[in-house]
Amino acid sequence: MTPSSLRILSSNVRGFRTNVGELTHAALKNKADIVVAVETFLNDSSVTTCDRIPGYTHWVRRDRTAGQGGGIALCHREGLQLQLLPVTVPEEMEMLFFRLLLADRTAVLLCPLYRPQCSLDPVLTDLPADSVQCYQLDKVLCEVGLNPASEEGSQRTIWLWEKANWRGLRAELASTYWESTFTDDMNHNVATLTSLIISAQARHVPHRAYRVDPRDQPWFGYRCRQAADAKYKAWTRLKRRPSRRHKAQHRAACKNMARVATWARQRWELSLRRKLASNQTDPKQWWSLVKQRQGTVTQERIPPLKTASGNLAVANQDKAELLAAHFSGKMTTEEPDSQPPQLTRLCDVTLDHLQLSEAAVTKLLRSTDTRKAPGPDDVSPFLMKHCAEELTKPLTHIFRQCLQTSTWPAAWKEARVTPVHTKKG
Repeated sequence: MTPSSLRILSSNVRGFRTNVGELTHAALKNKADIVVAVETFLNDSSVTTCDRIPGYTHWVRRDRTAGQGGGIALCHREGLQLQLLPVTVPEEMEMLFFRLLLADRTAVLLCPLYRPQCSLDPVLTDLPADSVQCYQLDKVLCEVGLNPASEEGSQRTIWLWEKANWRGLRAELASTYWESTFTDDMNHNVATLTSLIISAQARHVPHRAYRVDPRDQPWFGYRCRQAADAKYKAWTRLKRRPSRRHKAQHRAACKNMARVATWARQRWELSLRRKLASNQTDPKQWWSLVKQRQGTVTQERIPPLKTASGNLAVANQDKAELLAAHFSGKMTTEEPDSQPPQLTRLCDVTLDHLQLSEAAVTKLLRSTDTRKAPGPDDVSPFLMKHCAEELTKPLTHIFRQCLQTSTWPAAWKEARVTPVHTKKG
């Protein structure tokens, strides 16, 4: 299979529940991009979330509404830009329509269908004959010469907080002379504090960066990525200059990849079992872990979005900028400098003074929830909680500036917002 090709695995399963295990094995073994199952024999009461293939989306189904048997289902690997189209078809027709986005921003129509009383599993296309290859297994494996668009990976930094030098980190923050560092400009003080915290964190907390692929499994971490990169380099070296030495190196890299993957998966499963058995896990997190172990949770992908000019935003950065512009427009007023309306007073008591103590700030910092994600400034809640005493003085100074000037720092007005699609109805 070349990088610019699409693999579609189609199978007449004659009962989804009976043969989903064999279909899963075939999809993973042949590295299929799209998996189609016909004659699923499912109905409205059937649940297929637990039958999700690892690394693939949940099954999209169209069950037979009249009579028994029939039905089709489709899933695709994570990161593939495949969209279900809301096409209305007659009830007696078992078919689905998808739009597959290609790397060059064009698209093709994909239509899985089931035709009863058909002895063949055909592949119909208007593409040139030399760009389509079909392989007859106990199923049909079709390789099409298309370059599908995939969601790009992202760079991620892993902070090893369990190995942090907390003594050195606290000492560095405690030795900072904040009076000479801060000025009358509150925004400058916030930027200075953030810069000092991030730089101190980088010196005293071990960390490593690696690239995350959308198709990675939850247990696929830093060591797996290193082993996979080493395996790919060994394969490239073997293809470029075949020799016994390079073949042995590639074989060793493959064995190492299998060993690391087994270790990572077992470690992930052990960690899940410990968290589920712990009495300190709250109900919301407990159910999240159960669904993660069952494979019923998948990261929702934002499909390509249409811009005002009619083009498609495909890259993650383009999607984020388009959504940011949309939501910021909803929050923009026509007269931003206008005074807010006067509210009706409901009592005669007024609050004309607010006392802010360092003890109150320390108490709040100590109660920081370390399960929360950091904001755009990348200041971790781990650091805020473990260095509460050292951060109390500079933060109290900034908070008092906020009260005195009746303003809020511009950097603290930024946030990471995740749009959540709500169902219609």
